[in-house]
Amino acid sequence: MSLHTLVRPETWRRLTTITKDRILQPIIDRMEPCFVAFVAVHLSAPRDRLPPGRQPAKTLAACGGRGSARGIA
Repeated sequence: MSLHTLVRPETWRRLTTITKDRILQPIIDRMEPCFVAFVAVHLSAPRDRLPPGRQPAKTLAACGGRGSARGIA
């Protein structure tokens, strides 16, 4: 079944706006709803910063140098 027929018109509009110039509408229409949710979140996330778990400098600083003291990294 078409994703376009499963979602409300406003939801479809938001999906096509988020994926504009990245994913063709016919491809979105054939995707599973759960996969589209992951793609939409990924594409709508800010590009100028990494998620908290992906910021190595902050992660190392939070450890307070304990890993270096033990010969790790």
